[in-house]
Amino acid sequence: VSADDGLVAIVLSTLRTAGHWPTRIQAGTARGGTMHLSRAGMLDILDLTPDGEVLFVECKKADGKLNDNQLEFIEWCLKHGHEHRVRVVRSTKDVADLVGILDH
Repeated sequence: VSADDGLVAIVLSTLRTAGHWPTRIQAGTARGGTMHLSRAGMLDILDLTPDGEVLFVECKKADGKLNDNQLEFIEWCLKHGHEHRVRVVRSTKDVADLVGILDH
């Protein structure tokens, strides 16, 4: 079982079906440590919504914990205004709720 219970794939598919433009973000370093993929703390998915908003989504198991870098990133997003939308999803219900929230 993956660290996110397969939620990344479900979120990507669900958002695409809803007309969004989601992208999977890889944080950390590539094999060998020679290429930096993204700053530590970046969430799993960056999504461009049909209404022009940017959404960041982190996928975790039901009992999964956000790490310190992720918490720092979320705090930074919230501090810098309403245009930064951040969600943590832990179940398929959370994914359905996410799309419902975005459609209103």
